[in-house]
Amino acid sequence: MIEDELYFAACASFGVLGRREGWFTGLHRLLREAPASEQLPDFLRADFGDSGAKAILPVAVFDALERAFAAGFETFDSPFRAR
Repeated sequence: MIEDELYFAACASFGVLGRREGWFTGLHRLLREAPASEQLPDFLRADFGDSGAKAILPVAVFDALERAFAAGFETFDSPFRAR
């Protein structure tokens, strides 16, 4: 589970950077079209490929971030809380 948590944190941090830099929306759209997209940076794409199917997909993290941005991060929560 710790590998999934680290992957989640990396995806979320990358998404927050994208929001700040202005490319979050475009990458999020691409991830919706192909969840394991070549548009991911190498460190996320390689990790995704090396360990097969992840419990957390980048598109799911970006979906959660999009909702959190709209709600001022009042609704952003770890998907690992239930575990």
